[in-house]
Amino acid sequence: MHRAYQPIFPCGNKYLQLKWDKAKYEEHKKRIQAAKPLVDTSAPAIYSHLHLKLGKLKLEEDRLSIIERDNHLLLEKMSCIMRTKGQIDNKNDYKAKSLNGEKRKQELRRVNQENRAILDRITKSQPQYQVQRWHEDWQRAEKYMANIARYPRGWCKSQSRKMIISSIRKGWTCKGGNLFNYAAEFSKNYKWNSGLSWGAREKQVEGLREFWILGVYIL
Repeated sequence: MHRAYQPIFPCGNKYLQLKWDKAKYEEHKKRIQAAKPLVDTSAPAIYSHLHLKLGKLKLEEDRLSIIERDNHLLLEKMSCIMRTKGQIDNKNDYKAKSLNGEKRKQELRRVNQENRAILDRITKSQPQYQVQRWHEDWQRAEKYMANIARYPRGWCKSQSRKMIISSIRKGWTCKGGNLFNYAAEFSKNYKWNSGLSWGAREKQVEGLREFWILGVYIL
């Protein structure tokens, strides 16, 4: 059997090499079987206090003792009532007392004092904005604008008004000197149209208003 064995490395005696390889293999298997894992896969330790929950049991015991004591007191009262005629205790002679009433009064006095101080500061404070100064600055700016302007303020409106008045007077004289005829002609040109847009209506109303103002001015 050792003659058919093919070792990994060349050797002089196949029989001895087979025995040595078998011995090394058996030793290797023993080391593998005796090897310890690097990761602990065992079950975690069991702690009694996590399963018994002594604190919860103690609370339950205290609750039951309180219930037992209340039941015992109630039983004594009931037995006393059964032995005697019974009495009614519905009088409230005690006065209501507050444990922090004085503290709340002190806090209220402190808040009121701070509010009064804030009110005094607000009433005594001077305003930061001066309307009179703004008005003076605007008058000064208007004076500067009038100084640097080429024409006096309102000159354009006065010139346009003069031109309109002169054109109306010309039209008035050419129509025989009758203002009412001119008014009728103007009404035909500015006939009200309900289908116009808001912009066109505003222009129409503005034209009528200027016409009547100028008519009154001429008369």
